[in-house]
Amino acid sequence: MIQTTAPASPGSSGGPLLNRGGYVVGILTSSVVNGQNLNFAIPINYAKGILETLSVSTPRPARLLVGPKINPDPPITENPKEVISAAKTIIVRQIAGNPEFLLSVEKELRSWKRFSLVNDSQYADLILDISPTSEIDVMAGKGARAIGILTTRRGSRLWSTVKGGDFSLTGLSTSSVGKAIVQELRKFVERERRPR
Repeated sequence: MIQTTAPASPGSSGGPLLNRGGYVVGILTSSVVNGQNLNFAIPINYAKGILETLSVSTPRPARLLVGPKINPDPPITENPKEVISAAKTIIVRQIAGNPEFLLSVEKELRSWKRFSLVNDSQYADLILDISPTSEIDVMAGKGARAIGILTTRRGSRLWSTVKGGDFSLTGLSTSSVGKAIVQELRKFVERERRPR
């Protein structure tokens, strides 16, 4: 994350953070309300990486692209059933949040023993992007919550889920949310591998 004191009003999330030369260096994400103009942004290189993992059917905002205009990718058609059946390796990527969440997801994947975990997306058949969207907030009565998105290396989105958000067993901690995401992924994979 980039920490900045550049003024950012409520509703600025998703807007560009520019340097003095006018180049986009980040995308505004949040601010500390009780802080004195304390704001945060995702570095643009991370944002570009996220754009590459999105399905081609997802609109890609041209304003976020830096440099020369890029022609859109040709449509990708991959049969989810075939991809899941052939997949041997998976990478788990987490951009922000508590690293305990990433470790809990990887631990659950290792215990499943269906895929080999790899550290480089060029060697992964599947990419599982995870992101905590909220921590436990006892005062507000909210549990931990996170999202998981499964794509192929070529960018086809296969599956997504949101888990947690309440005080059920799923939302008691970031690790329980990570475990719930992998359990849901397991159901999806087993369903896709069944003959129809």
